[in-house]
Amino acid sequence: MADADSRAEPLGFGGLMASMALFVVIGTPLVYLIWKVINDLLTGHVVASRLLLAVPALVVLWLVLKAMARSIRRWEGRVG
Repeated sequence: MADADSRAEPLGFGGLMASMALFVVIGTPLVYLIWKVINDLLTGHVVASRLLLAVPALVVLWLVLKAMARSIRRWEGRVG
């Protein structure tokens, strides 16, 4: 029995570009926030509110990267 991914229609170039753009739009602010917090910590400027915000941002970024990796594996499966 085939799973849902193998029965799905190909995403197409437009869908592929839209998916990649969505990952960039979601991931860029998360990376910026985490980068800013790490930079502030290394320079000795601890802002508690940013530090508390960075923890869930790190979790969300990990989930976004995990979803992106799964999508790339599906795209490779459809191409190859």
